[in-house]
Amino acid sequence: MSVPCPFDDFATRLAADIRSCTRLDDKGFAERAFKLFKLQVDGIGPLASISQTRGFDPSKAVDWREIPAMPAAVFKEFELTSLPPARRTRVFLSSGTTEQTRSRHFHCSESMSLYEISLETRFAENLSRPDLA
Repeated sequence: MSVPCPFDDFATRLAADIRSCTRLDDKGFAERAFKLFKLQVDGIGPLASISQTRGFDPSKAVDWREIPAMPAAVFKEFELTSLPPARRTRVFLSSGTTEQTRSRHFHCSESMSLYEISLETRFAENLSRPDLA
């Protein structure tokens, strides 16, 4: 049995949105962005620390653009993942061009599936456009 992940439900709903080619309005996008950020803050210690240090309170945020960006160096210094090691099936590595330190981005089968769904859906949608022929 696989180890559960708090992102599973979110990923399932996001996959359904992608498959249906739902175009989100600003409110819909903001709802998803805040939900994802809360999941990340709850599961990723360094992200929670940086957010707290910067005084960011998601419950008081009005615009998704207020969500603090993570400095690139943090990805090289910390494992920014809420995936338990047993769920990590893929690792993406950065090029390491800065200081030759490569950052690691962990994925599970569900997150890889989101990549595939997104690519396949948008590829098919755009391939059938007459203006691209």
